[in-house]
Amino acid sequence: MRSLIRTLLFVVVAFGAAGAQAQTVRGLEVSPTAIIGGVSVQGKVVLSEKAGTSGLVVTMTSSNLAATPPLTVKVPSGSSSMSFSISTKAVPKLTTATIKAQAGKGIAETALTIKPAELIALDFNPGIVLGGNTVTGIVAIADVAPSGGLTVVLSSSSTAWGGPSSVFVPGGASATQFSFTTKAVIVNSLATVTARYEGSIVSGGFTIESNSIHSFTLSSTEVTGGTDLTGTIDLVAPAPLGGLKIELSSNKTVADVPKVIVILAGTKTITFNISTTAVNKDTTASITAKLFSSKATASLTVTP
Repeated sequence: MRSLIRTLLFVVVAFGAAGAQAQTVRGLEVSPTAIIGGVSVQGKVVLSEKAGTSGLVVTMTSSNLAATPPLTVKVPSGSSSMSFSISTKAVPKLTTATIKAQAGKGIAETALTIKPAELIALDFNPGIVLGGNTVTGIVAIADVAPSGGLTVVLSSSSTAWGGPSSVFVPGGASATQFSFTTKAVIVNSLATVTARYEGSIVSGGFTIESNSIHSFTLSSTEVTGGTDLTGTIDLVAPAPLGGLKIELSSNKTVADVPKVIVILAGTKTITFNISTTAVNKDTTASITAKLFSSKATASLTVTP
């Protein structure tokens, strides 16, 4: 009787051991198989059969520190698979990490490709802007930004572009938009802007135009010496923040004008006083207004 019991116990233990040994890793999956560094991916370990009453602990490893799976994954009792998360880090170049799962003699592995974030576009709207006015820019990347987002460095050889030194693409976004105010320019100029992130570089640009004098008129083209009059200057567009200075000059002393007048921000027209002196004969003075490279002249005849 005792001999029979011992035999039965041996059979039960042996069967249980054989069942435990039969529970091995059959497969390992990751989805997606290629991502931008900093984005987490889902993995799944698959067993050859359902785990026993105590479950089965699977050891996880990675060949590259850019991808970090958990140290172990426990498949619960009665289950043949278990999902888990793999965190990744930003990388400067294309990187492949081999993820390995092992339980006993059972081993499965799969490859995870980690890509650096790649800039694909830098655009500006409008493409032509009067210096001192606002421009909107947009930076786009090939995929979505990692959970912590990424910072794109901006630079330009133009001192008038007026944009930020960097912009931030939030986690999960594929682009970011930003606005800035350009600076006034003396002559029309092209602002070329470069965006950089790690080893990825894209460029874009827009034209900054200078404001100019649209018209210059006098309240009268002929006055008696000693009579005052006014001049009016109209610009192509409103003056930017800080206003604009216009230089005035007269080639004859009989017509006296201020040396500089200022058109206030947001306005495009200004009127100023002109004084004259008595003359012995008809005298014609040329009055010139200058804004950057733009000039306009009006003639005034002063009579006795």
